[in-house]
Amino acid sequence: MRCSLNSSQLFVAAILVVSSKFVEGFATVRSVHSFSAQKHNAVLPVKLSTRNSGPFKHSSLSMTAASSSSKVDSVLNCLDKVVFNRVVRICHHIPALASLGYFGLISMSSMMKTSPPMVPTLASVLSRPVGSTTNAAFAALFPTFVTPASFVFLIWPFISVLQLVVIAYSALKPGDATMDQSDLTALSMANVASTMWLVISSTATVETGLPLGSFLALPLVPYLAGYPVRKSKPGQSAFLRLAFLVYSSFTTVASFLAFAVELQHGGRIPFFGGKPELCATAFLALTSYVVFLPKRTPVKKCVNLLALSGILVRRITTGAVLQSPSFWGTVAVTFWAFMKLFSSEGKSEN
Repeated sequence: MRCSLNSSQLFVAAILVVSSKFVEGFATVRSVHSFSAQKHNAVLPVKLSTRNSGPFKHSSLSMTAASSSSKVDSVLNCLDKVVFNRVVRICHHIPALASLGYFGLISMSSMMKTSPPMVPTLASVLSRPVGSTTNAAFAALFPTFVTPASFVFLIWPFISVLQLVVIAYSALKPGDATMDQSDLTALSMANVASTMWLVISSTATVETGLPLGSFLALPLVPYLAGYPVRKSKPGQSAFLRLAFLVYSSFTTVASFLAFAVELQHGGRIPFFGGKPELCATAFLALTSYVVFLPKRTPVKKCVNLLALSGILVRRITTGAVLQSPSFWGTVAVTFWAFMKLFSSEGKSEN
């Protein structure tokens, strides 16, 4: 069959075709937009969830920072414990060690006076305050009936070695130091007072006479050295106590001797000047009081016996002692000190 279409029919057919294509295109665009909206709605919660995760992220950073700070604190605490605490402890002990070293230097200089070197050294500069009078010359210038034999003064090196060992052990031992700050200060001040006594005594001459400072400086030593013993607390190191006991005990007797020298040769106290028997009796009275005190430690008893034995030996070797009342007084006090060494008086105190 042959079909023929006129122009009007063709125009209508074209419009219908275009209309159908337009509708079809609009439907396609709408479906794409709908798919895009669905895709956007599906991604949006993820973005929101990412935004909402901010506090959790901040909390995680805080935990990381806290962990790092804890590690730093641990490292610092370890360094303090292993290194810095030990350095600080050693620095606390340096003044006591320096005072002991200077006392030893002055002691050697006062025992043997030598001419200054051509080129000044550190030792010569530090020992420059020492005068021209040695210890032996001082004893010869100002003799008494109670001056001990020379072997008694060998206790000074023993005291110095005790101090050195105690200071070194306290500064370097593991754990806590055996000497607290008050012990170190008392020891340093005692050594300074001993050094002052040596320097002042070395300036004594026949022309200038006996310096008053030789008597005033020495009693400070047993007072200061005895402070750690008087304030002893539970758990105090026995070796530390030994060092302070020997130091304070011997310088107590030495202070009594300095007082006897002042009475006999100082000329400042009336009635005693130039009377060796009376001055020796004053010394024996003070020493016998210390010997007769109850509950003395074995260390103090041994030091007292050593000093009195030295005095007795010197009196015997110098002769002419049988007619001397002070000689027999020395014999009596020495014998009593010997008996006290073996006596049982209960628990000792100081």
